[in-house]
Amino acid sequence: MALVWRNIRILVFAHFVVSCLSARCGEPTEYPDKQLHKRYLNKLMFNHGEQVRYTCLPGYTPSEGSLTSRCQEGHWTALDLKCQKKKCNALGDIENGQYIQQGRLFGDKAIAMCNKGYVLRGEGVRMCMQNGWNGTDPICEVSKIMCLAPAVANGWIKPGEMTQYTPQDTVTIVCREGFVLTGSPQVTCGPDGQWQGLPECRLKGQFPKGLHSRLAIPKKTCPTPDLGKNGTVKEQKSDYMPGQFISVTCNEGFVGSGVFTCRARSKWHPKEPMCQLITCPAPAVANGRIKPGSRVYKTSDTVDVICNEGFDLNGSPVVTCGPDGQWQALPKCRLKGNLCCFHTWFEYLV
Repeated sequence: MALVWRNIRILVFAHFVVSCLSARCGEPTEYPDKQLHKRYLNKLMFNHGEQVRYTCLPGYTPSEGSLTSRCQEGHWTALDLKCQKKKCNALGDIENGQYIQQGRLFGDKAIAMCNKGYVLRGEGVRMCMQNGWNGTDPICEVSKIMCLAPAVANGWIKPGEMTQYTPQDTVTIVCREGFVLTGSPQVTCGPDGQWQGLPECRLKGQFPKGLHSRLAIPKKTCPTPDLGKNGTVKEQKSDYMPGQFISVTCNEGFVGSGVFTCRARSKWHPKEPMCQLITCPAPAVANGRIKPGSRVYKTSDTVDVICNEGFDLNGSPVVTCGPDGQWQALPKCRLKGNLCCFHTWFEYLV
């Protein structure tokens, strides 16, 4: 009889343990724009029916949905809290300049640019932060750096009525009769007060016979970037002289917006302007797999996460490729079961 009761106890214990193991939840799901309340951060296991509370990360504000998620039969219920990026107020005007903005949402940047003949004093880049734009409005002052009218032997400049020029001013060099130009006919007053890439007017006889008529002197200009249908260039031209700049705005789903300056040797600074497609690499989930499978995914693409046998999914089974090239709220596949009840029922067996 004692043996029978012991076997009954074992069966009851096994049933209780299985129920307990399947009902408990592990760590709550992580989200890219939300954070778990600090009271839950050091807790690893939660009982069936327990709730946890989330808040939006700094820089985000709740727009709709519940702040809580509940442990339900070993799984966390989906969190429908929506967090939106905070919006900064419109920036003020810069006298003799302007802001070139990515936008006005948290994390967006605004680049201050001065008009031709003016230089920037203050912060050139401002960012939309949790409590508004950082820094203060800069000032555009009249440039004290000037270029003297360029002197080209055996040539003259057009227009030639000025004796001083401000940075970004451009003039054209014309050679006298009997001389040929070597270099670009257009030169720009640089930010250092020097003319960039002054050409020369050489006597035609200095070349081997017929050479000057066939010699092609490449222009030291920067071509308009080819962005295709992925973005736009503000105030687009066929080419740009050294010292001139452009503002590139990429379409949604592409990265590369910014301000670029034409430098010597036909090079754009800080890099060649382009709008690249934002992609996410294939997500890696330990002890799980994804459907459909691919090497790369575009913004807003979704995949389903499926756990291997013996593992439970902790989090949403559907994840989305975010606008930053990162997967939003990847779930985890955790081994089924834990030792939640062993210490409680061990004495019951003996």
